[in-house]
Amino acid sequence: GHVAHASVDSSIWALYSSACIQTLMGYHGSQRAGRSGSWAVAALVGAIAIAVYPIIIAPMLDSSEYKGKQKQFLEQKQLTKEQIQPVGLGVWSDPFSAKK
Repeated sequence: GHVAHASVDSSIWALYSSACIQTLMGYHGSQRAGRSGSWAVAALVGAIAIAVYPIIIAPMLDSSEYKGKQKQFLEQKQLTKEQIQPVGLGVWSDPFSAKK
């Protein structure tokens, strides 16, 4: 009685947990569901990459546009980098530029 009942409970639990895992993974009885899920993930990653490129990647690849805008702003306001630097911090310099 008691031992047989425990094995039935464990086999039901195994079937239930397997069904839950398959549902979470997108396997609804066919391999087609798994493929459509992977396409959805790929589409989401692609959409994020397309959205992130002009905001993060492009400025890192070519910062000349932003350096020009900064220079134009400073000239327009008749300021120097030293004047706008927070108190107690040194003026930023490019660590990769040639030493003067």
